Amino acid sequence: MKRVVLFTLLVSILSLTISGKEYKKAGATKDTSQSDIKGFAAACALGKTVTEISLNNIRTFVHMDGLLWTDITGGTAGYEVPKGSGKTSIYSGGIWIGGTDVNGQLKLTAIKYKGARNYWPGPLIMSGEQRGTTDVEVCYQYDRHYEITRYQVEAFREWYNTPADKRDFEFKGYSIPQIILDWPAHADAAAGY
Repeated sequence: MKRVVLFTLLVSILSLTISGKEYKKAGATKDTSQSDIKGFAAACALGKTVTEISLNNIRTFVHMDGLLWTDITGGTAGYEVPKGSGKTSIYSGGIWIGGTDVNGQLKLTAIKYKGARNYWPGPLIMSGEQRGTTDVEVCYQYDRHYEITRYQVEAFREWYNTPADKRDFEFKGYSIPQIILDWPAHADAAAGY
């Protein structure tokens, strides 16, 4: 019985994927252009950073604009398993983020391969007249991937949770790693981010 339900679910998903089409608002005469979107992005360019991830027996790429697993040029499969074999198992993917607003309206942003991109680097201003916008300098500053190790986080947590009067004795010579001090969650609150 479980196999029948799983098979039916799989067929339903595949049929929706195959027959799916883009929603067009009634009366709309043109697609939203990148220049229309740029008004909200403060002339920021899409993220240019591409990071190669090579661990265990996998080699792949993550693009700053939300594209996943495609090679640096964005033209061929880039999820290589086993690493160094030249064999790829995934061609492309993208980040999809969705949820509902206070009125229950579905909101979704998604990357389609070689489609429009909706992700720019950096935080958005949280309040005031400029709410939901950003600045071009901020975009450039955040156009990077942040690399941190589990050890760095564990060591910081142990140091942080140790009473201040015991830190010098238990963590002699410890200094907070620069990656933690510069972590992107610590945006410039004075600027509204």
